[in-house]
Amino acid sequence: MDKVALIRRLMEARRFVDMRDIMEGESPYISDLSTGAPDGVAERRAWAMAQHHLRFVAEFGDLPTARKDGRILSAYPEDFETWLQFGAPGIAVEDIERYLAANPL
Repeated sequence: MDKVALIRRLMEARRFVDMRDIMEGESPYISDLSTGAPDGVAERRAWAMAQHHLRFVAEFGDLPTARKDGRILSAYPEDFETWLQFGAPGIAVEDIERYLAANPL
């Protein structure tokens, strides 16, 4: 299975916290193969917005908006999808596979 398909499966399984940790480099399954933020302007923007989306869903689930500390926060599913359409740059498929070997769906 390709990287984007694996990420979609993780999201469908509601592994939001684990996916956030993988993307932010905080997961024990991340290696030097995952390069982090890409170089291209559009790809870097998509990466950053995908991180915001993952932080939101890790805290609030798949709600479109939530209130916290008097502020209204939003999910960014369209931006997350844009990052996926770029091929999910910055995360190595090997690291996702390593995570899934230890944490099967």
